[in-house]
Amino acid sequence: MMMVKENQFTANKEKWTKYLLQSWNIDWNRVPDSETVKLELIDGILIGSEKKLPLNGSYFAFQGIPYAEPPIGELRFKEPVPITSFNGKTLDCTKEGDISIQSDIFSKNVIGEESCLFLNVYTPYLDKTRKLPVMIYIHGGAFIFGSGNVAEHSPEYLVQEDVIVVTFNYRLNVLGFMHLPSVGIIGNQGFRDQRLVFKWVQENIEKFGGDPNNVTLFGHSAGAAAVHLHMMLPGSKKYFHKAILQSGAATMDWFMQFEPEENARRIAKLLGCESTDDSEIGKFLKEIDGKKFPPKYYDTLTTTRKKRGLPLIFNTVIEDENQEIKPFLTKSIDQYLTTPNQIDIPIMMGVTEHDGMVMTTPHMKRYHLWNKEPGRFIPRTVNVDGDIDEGECKVLGDEIKQFYFGDKPVSQSTFNQFMDFQTDYHFSIALQSAAEFHSRYQNPSTNLYYYQFSFDGDLNMMKKILGYDMKGANHGDELTYLFVMKMAEIKVPEDSEAGIMRRKMCRMWANFAKVGNPTPENNECDLLGNLKWNPVKSYQNAENEEFQLNCLDINTDCKMIQDPFKKRMDFWRKEKMSSMNLHDDSKFVSFGKWTSIFVIFISTAYASMKLALGHLTALKRRDFHRNTILITNGQSSISRKIGEKFERDLDCKVVYLPKNDLISRQKTHETVLEDAFKVYKSIDVIINNDHAFLSNSQDEACFELDEGENLINNLNILRYCIPKMYLTGGGHIISIKSNENSFRALVNTRNDLRSYIQDLISILNGNERRIKPEFSLQTIHCDRSWSSVMSENEIVNKIFDGILSQQPVLTLGNGFFSYIKRLMSYFNGYGCTSVHVL
Repeated sequence: MMMVKENQFTANKEKWTKYLLQSWNIDWNRVPDSETVKLELIDGILIGSEKKLPLNGSYFAFQGIPYAEPPIGELRFKEPVPITSFNGKTLDCTKEGDISIQSDIFSKNVIGEESCLFLNVYTPYLDKTRKLPVMIYIHGGAFIFGSGNVAEHSPEYLVQEDVIVVTFNYRLNVLGFMHLPSVGIIGNQGFRDQRLVFKWVQENIEKFGGDPNNVTLFGHSAGAAAVHLHMMLPGSKKYFHKAILQSGAATMDWFMQFEPEENARRIAKLLGCESTDDSEIGKFLKEIDGKKFPPKYYDTLTTTRKKRGLPLIFNTVIEDENQEIKPFLTKSIDQYLTTPNQIDIPIMMGVTEHDGMVMTTPHMKRYHLWNKEPGRFIPRTVNVDGDIDEGECKVLGDEIKQFYFGDKPVSQSTFNQFMDFQTDYHFSIALQSAAEFHSRYQNPSTNLYYYQFSFDGDLNMMKKILGYDMKGANHGDELTYLFVMKMAEIKVPEDSEAGIMRRKMCRMWANFAKVGNPTPENNECDLLGNLKWNPVKSYQNAENEEFQLNCLDINTDCKMIQDPFKKRMDFWRKEKMSSMNLHDDSKFVSFGKWTSIFVIFISTAYASMKLALGHLTALKRRDFHRNTILITNGQSSISRKIGEKFERDLDCKVVYLPKNDLISRQKTHETVLEDAFKVYKSIDVIINNDHAFLSNSQDEACFELDEGENLINNLNILRYCIPKMYLTGGGHIISIKSNENSFRALVNTRNDLRSYIQDLISILNGNERRIKPEFSLQTIHCDRSWSSVMSENEIVNKIFDGILSQQPVLTLGNGFFSYIKRLMSYFNGYGCTSVHVL
């Protein structure tokens, strides 16, 4: 192995940074030998350029085509408005449009413009009868930086393969992903920009010689994650027919935005807004100079978030179904992925051998800290949910260090092992889990091709830019075998190893765009030889089989391999989970969260009776928990009779406990119910003395139960808060408790959003553990007119039947790691048969 020398790294990086800064502002579109051409669209006439292809022939470039009105003024933070016409004008499309506002990754200066919604079309022919395959590329950059322009993505080698390539710019960072719905600022606008490009292609690409019925969407890193998202959404996937994911997927843990509304308020404050009123904040954000946002991006991170995972802030949000504009995304990623046959198009996806190389740079001068206190790196490099104390961090850090480094210290000589760790956590587990999702749940008639790019050649530009002098392919190194990076272009002979690899890569990508197979049998050229890229097996009807990943290793000699990094993947899937006293015999594990979702499967005495208790959930105000059964308009007598019916029909013990007594016991650390787990079945009816449905005092009491410090610190309180169901109505809360013989329970250890529950249900359903999928706010409404047509007993029976028709779920918010470990010991101590981590 070639060691990375710090002084050499610094020298290389300075050399490339200086070169790139000098190259950045060159107009790469003005090629001396180019000629202009005209193309008439419905919206107007475009003037493009005819340019030489690298091997032979020429192609046509139409750059800087506006696909939407400039998103400025009143249109900031709004849905993109399609361009309806060029007002009869002839448009000069020989030069690219502006990129989105961002901080330059080299100089740190703010570059780009708010008016950035432009696309580029590159085609080898302008013959409308050609019907060429179309490839739409979404650039990466963590939704913070980057563009589709030729400085980074010039597609002539792909166009040489007789495909049309479309690149484009979309809103990034705050302008594309801020979310403050209280003032009409809805997130995901960057994704809406992307979708509008897809629509534009459908409506116009025939004029460029393209086939609107053969469109492939492909992207890198964040762009690949965006492709993955669009594959799941009906509003997007109708516009394309194949997809390629390069080192990115929507299953990556950074993909969803954390505390989006607070992010908006924080950046407004950092920029000088003194108001705490959302309406004033919204006005401030809509009027401030857009170029002031990027410098404050990282300052928006809270102290806690700076220690957790990747420092990414403004990205994807789940929108409210009832918001003013049509929502873009309303469910969690896992729920989409585990909906059978949701995705029915061919897919190609993969990683580079050392994707994590790009993540390793910040640690190069901190080896001594890793060796001295490995636990201190856990919140930064492993996205642990909740707060964990120093001792627990050290335990986790020691386990990771032992697995990756053995008894060797972390140092320059073990740089590869550190890079493996970064590669696994940030990339490989996300892509492999996405592949398994697809193979288990999606249409088995559509192929999935998986790759690992490990070629190390003269065009591995990202590694050169970062200054690494070591073997292997870095994050983004495969891109310069598909695109020419004009800002750092290196000329290589076409018959060199790098030149041949570029042609092979472009051939496989273009083959996939053409026919959905990167190595079709009728390949007319011997460029790929006898290479056959086998797809990943479908496991939709083989749920009991262990998942195996067929993978093409893309190197000088391309070959099929199976289960790349298997030992390392197993560490994260099994060994790491068992170290937390969890028994992982589930068929699927959603990576990337240490303590995020625990599922407890307990043998059910009710199963033979075909009964199921209702949602078991801890109430929490402000609608954080949406899996709550409410009895509205219920009378006190009805609530009491429901309790009596549980006691009589289900042979439960009923305990009546006044609400005020409950609150006082909780505050004084007293046991609410002694040894609740040892009681076969029991129900608490907590009487609300003021008979007010969801009164402030009752709401606050429930909030204290869920959020209070005592819940975390006092084990006796756990006996009260673990398996139960709350029903509210008529001034009562009915809390149903049971032990290991009564139900299945789900525990979510963070602020529980409905999407987490839905994710889990989809996963369980796919594994033949059937749970009702409609998990939303379940309301059992007592219509006041019932009393005129039904007796009180009939009303009780109606509500009771409604409760039993639901499925049991227990949710807890704000789980701390130490608290979860104690919680697990409780379940294990009371006969829990198995605990699964998802």
